[in-house]
Amino acid sequence: MFERYSVIDGDYAKKDKLYTIEIIDSSFNERVVAECNEDGLNVMSPIIAVYERRELNVGANLTKVIAYLCKRFKLEPKGFLQRNIAINKDIAKYKEDIEKYLTLL
Repeated sequence: MFERYSVIDGDYAKKDKLYTIEIIDSSFNERVVAECNEDGLNVMSPIIAVYERRELNVGANLTKVIAYLCKRFKLEPKGFLQRNIAINKDIAKYKEDIEKYLTLL
């Protein structure tokens, strides 16, 4: 299951568009590229792609990503989910699963 991610390469101050992040999961570590745009660093799409490719439970792992980000940045999970669904179509297909898992947190 997802534990956290770390930014390996990229500098927000230099307005870098691409960042390398490392996904740290209880079963694997994997480096991927994440894009930065006016909404911030989009870690969700590359994380979704990794869990889909590995045929793991995307909804459960995205819920853990959301919990991690909300704790780290002191955000409310349901509001964070709604905002991200509005700006990232990749998350929308897992909305029901994420909402189900969020009720268990």
